[in-house]
Parts: sequence; structure tokens; C-alpha cells
Amino acid sequence: MSSAGSRRATGTRAALIGVLVILLLLLVGLGYFIVSILEPVGSPAKSELPEGIEWVRSIYGYGPSANQQFISPDHTEIGPDGTIWVSDTQLNSIFGFSPDGSLRRRIDFSQLLEEDSWTLPKGISVSPDGEIFVCGSSADRIFVVSEQGELLRSWDVAQPLDCRLYGDRLYVTGLEGVSVFSTDGEPIGTWGGRGKSLDELDLPQGVVVGDDGTVYVADTLNARVKAFDPQGALMWTTKAGITGGMGTDRSSETSGTGLQLPSGICIDGSGRLVLVDPFGFDIVVIDPADGTVIGRYGEFGSGDGMFGYPTGISYDDARDWFAVADTANDRVQIVRIPDSGETGVVSAVRRALVGPVWICAIPLVLLLLVALVAAFSKRRRPKEQQDITHDAVSSGIE
Repeated sequence: MSSAGSRRATGTRAALIGVLVILLLLLVGLGYFIVSILEPVGSPAKSELPEGIEWVRSIYGYGPSANQQFISPDHTEIGPDGTIWVSDTQLNSIFGFSPDGSLRRRIDFSQLLEEDSWTLPKGISVSPDGEIFVCGSSADRIFVVSEQGELLRSWDVAQPLDCRLYGDRLYVTGLEGVSVFSTDGEPIGTWGGRGKSLDELDLPQGVVVGDDGTVYVADTLNARVKAFDPQGALMWTTKAGITGGMGTDRSSETSGTGLQLPSGICIDGSGRLVLVDPFGFDIVVIDPADGTVIGRYGEFGSGDGMFGYPTGISYDDARDWFAVADTANDRVQIVRIPDSGETGVVSAVRRALVGPVWICAIPLVLLLLVALVAAFSKRRRPKEQQDITHDAVSSGIE
């Protein structure tokens, strides 16, 4: 190889080494940045959290000023795209937040309806195509709005408290028990009128539908959870809950299920029923087969991972976390609890990729590409040298 060719090869190697060093430094810096995101300043130590609670973040409002804070967050719902929807009864609005806690949309019903009326928005359900169904409790109506905040349609329901879409049906809990509608508001059926009997309900604050169509209802003032088949026949009910008031013994041995005021309810990635109990100040996990309480997480307080009369809860399967309307603490907490998601490597990778860790893939991919280019160049150089030598020999023979 000529001296000029040797200098070019040396320069190429030096350039590649320089690029690799720069990328490594960028990777280290990015790693430090990501760690600071995952463990933000002021986040609680694990020893400070209630047993079984993993705190992710809290959302206190939709802006930095005092008049942009939550006053009474009531229910939450996580949409198909990961948007965390929150209803605030005192602000007469629902809010949509990105998974990182930044505001995407505020829908103010005072402005939307262009009238001085208080809708008292509570339960929320989001369709796969982005339509948002909202229970206007004091307005006695279900409102359907777009993600852009446009009113699409509405219909009358007596004091709706929570709602859940299942296929082309909307299940609504309220003053009349459970009412079933088409997504256009056509009535299909009603069951479980108000009362204390096993098949009756008393102001149920939560409803969720299983994959098989089973309808699970948080029968709030009866301190029970009940399961109904799609036609409204009672399948099971938990034992009567605690009647001794807040802070009483919650153990199942002395108090049935230990439920005091079951409210918002959802289904986690393991197929378990998960609800919040405002008077128990905790998250309760229930076996959907028979209503047995199999876990409780949380305690009273205002610290991270603690709760003050939580009323709503929803689950994000992709991120394996819950959004809890921590009502008396005027915030929404994003938390995880044990065994809530699918197990296995694929699920673990999926949960990691939806967080900021995925950013690490960018420099890693670049490093891999540079390494492949360097390896390819090294493999080509010997062949190029052989070709040059062969040409030189051939020229000498000629």
C-alpha cells in the first residue's frame, strides 16, 4: 500500500475511534439524564412508601399556578393511547394528561354547554376511536365528547355515577342501579334498582366489565362488590362490609370482606378486580371468581403512595400502572402494586419500552451501526491491499 493510502486508512480509523468515543460519552450522559427522570429529585425512598406500593408520579393540576390545581378529582380513566383522563367535580371539567403528566386537554362543561349549569362530571369511559363518555351526575345526563372537546351527543340518565363501554354497549351505574344503552343512547335494559337486597344497589360508584361480559359493580353504600351476568342476573356478592366507620378493623376475619365504601373499580393485567376504598384509604384487590379479598395496599396520609379518601382508579395495561383519584389530597397518583401485570420477558420489555428508558436505544443503535461499518471496513481493507499488490505485480510483468 502506498504511503498516501496508509495515511487515509489511519485517518479513517482515527475518525471511527473518535466517533465511538463521542457516542460513548453521549450514552453516559443520556444514561445519567434518564436515571434522573426515573428517580426524580424529591421522590420517596422505598422505605417511606406503604408496603407493596411503587410510586411513579403525582399530578396535582393542569398548570403551575394556584388556580390551576385540582380541587376534587373524582374518577380516572386511561384511554387506548395512554391518555390519563381525570374528572374534577368542583372544576366542572375533565382533563386529559400524557403519561408523563403534561396536560393535553381540558374540557370545561361550563363552556362546552354554554350555560350556567353544574354537571358534576364523575365516571369516564373512552372508546377505541376516541369518543369520551362522561357521567354528568347533577345534570342527570351522559355526555359524549370528542378528544378535541366537541359535544357529540347526550341523553338522560338519573344521577349517573360511573360508566363502562363494552363492545357496542355502555353500562351506567346510578340512582336506578345499572342501566344499559347503545353507544348512541338507545336504552337496552336496567337492573338492580336502589335498595339493600342482594340483587339491589345503593348509589354504586364503580362499574367494570370483564372479557367474558361479566359486569362487576362497586355497590358503594351497601359496602359490597357484586358480579352480574350480561343479562343482569346476580352471580355473586361479597359479604356485607364494615359499618363501624372510618379506621375500624379491616381484617376479613372480623369484618367480612373488610370493605367500607367501595368506589372506583377496574381490572388489571392479571385479570383481578382492583378497587379503591375511600374509608379504608387503600387499593383493594379482589378475586373475580368469587369476590374474595386477596390484597390491600396503601394507608391514610398525604405522602407519596398514601391516600386521602380515594374515589377513582383505572389501569394502563401497557405501562402496568394505576391512576388513582386521591380526592382529599387533591391529586392523581400513578402507582404500581405487586402482580398486577402479565409476567414474562416480553411483558417486562414492553413496560420498559414505554418509559424513558427507550431513549437509550438511540445511541445504542448508532454504536451498533458504527461498529458494523468499522468491521466491514476492516474486512475490505485486506482485499483492497491484495488488489493493489496484484495490480503492481501485473504492471511489473508487463
